Amino acid sequence: MAKRKFCPHSGFTLVELSIVMIIIGLLIGGILKGRELIENARLASVISFQKQIVAAHNTFLDSYNAMPGDIPYATTMIPSCDAASSCVNGNGNLLLGDIGAFPWWDVSSAIDSENTQYWKHLALIGLLGGISPMASQSDWGITHPESEIAGGFFARTAQSRATNGYLQMWKLVLITRVNIDGAWNCGVDVGNLDVCSASPQQAWKIDTKMDDGVANSGVMGAISMGYQTGCGTPGNGINSSNGYATDVTRSSCDLIFGLE
Repeated sequence: MAKRKFCPHSGFTLVELSIVMIIIGLLIGGILKGRELIENARLASVISFQKQIVAAHNTFLDSYNAMPGDIPYATTMIPSCDAASSCVNGNGNLLLGDIGAFPWWDVSSAIDSENTQYWKHLALIGLLGGISPMASQSDWGITHPESEIAGGFFARTAQSRATNGYLQMWKLVLITRVNIDGAWNCGVDVGNLDVCSASPQQAWKIDTKMDDGVANSGVMGAISMGYQTGCGTPGNGINSSNGYATDVTRSSCDLIFGLE
């Protein structure tokens, strides 16, 4: 009778297991690092956009002695500014939109509003890319520049800090919104998520890189309706010395950038 041969069970050695764990660790670390690099690139694009618009705005002022969106002779001076491109004149009052509104309040997205025409005028003379200057319906990436974080950008004239004593220190500002209708919903909770365009952590990182890291000073700031429990630190708010709630990663901030 033939004898059966028994083969010993083979398994991973400690060395092999260590190698596998090292490889897994490297893969996880690479993924996390990749996410960090992508996030940093998104934040950098927001900073770059603000600088781009400052340059484009000043170039327009130098060329036309008027502000885009507000220029009263756009249809005679700007190429292709006509009914076919839904391009209209501004009223020439040196304001963009409603000066009486706080910067974070609702802003018009109507195609014929100065706030929307601001982007159209810049695009028609080649100072702004990424939108369709001939568009007649408002949307992100069509009439208004998109943000790499969420939503996109509006431009408007805002009260100064001396007027409202609250947050703003600029006349002309960029503001971010999630919705193209321009309504300020930031701080209106939906479940556990605030309907805003950035997290306090993102806002703080941007502010630190391009400004002073303080939400209520310099050329960049942030706000939310529930500022004491949303964008800012609990109990103190965004305008306190503590400032941004940097441990919060949910989207509970809208961003504000000075252009002038």
